[in-house]
Amino acid sequence: MRTLWQGWALVLLVNILIATTGLSPSQLGKGLALLLVCLAYSGFNYFLSRRFFPKELLVALIFAGGAQVFLPEPTEWPSVISYILLCLINCLMIAWKEKSVDALLQVRSLSSVLDSRWIYPLLASCIGLSLLSSCTLPLVSSMLILGGIHLIRERLGQELFRVLCDAALLTGPLFYFALHNL
Repeated sequence: MRTLWQGWALVLLVNILIATTGLSPSQLGKGLALLLVCLAYSGFNYFLSRRFFPKELLVALIFAGGAQVFLPEPTEWPSVISYILLCLINCLMIAWKEKSVDALLQVRSLSSVLDSRWIYPLLASCIGLSLLSSCTLPLVSSMLILGGIHLIRERLGQELFRVLCDAALLTGPLFYFALHNL
């Protein structure tokens, strides 16, 4: 564990060096805020995961924040919230598939208190919210793919399932870039 923390600290220092030489003060501030959220997540996960810690929600916020933080122009709120929900659905689906691992580690998170039937209300909410967004088609494409993966989840191994869930998040941006570069 000590070696892991030392390696993590070294990577962090290298990233700070790269960031301070290549980012503007505004970007540094946004990156620092995201770094503090990541540090808080790591600490809370370490100390609270055996009692209860909503790791899926925080990972979704971190991932969505990381995708948004350096965009040159502000993103509209319906798109941001839809993307956060999309990331949450992704995290929950993976956590539901890997419940045995969490049980072995005695981890209690959102996936341990929410049944996988929540996927459809979450997807419907996400689709509804994305209709208010200028990124409707890219967001909905990723959501529909996640819904399809959820339907066949029992036939997929854990690793393939994880890869497909994460790949579903890539389809939206690929679709967006394809639409805007025609």
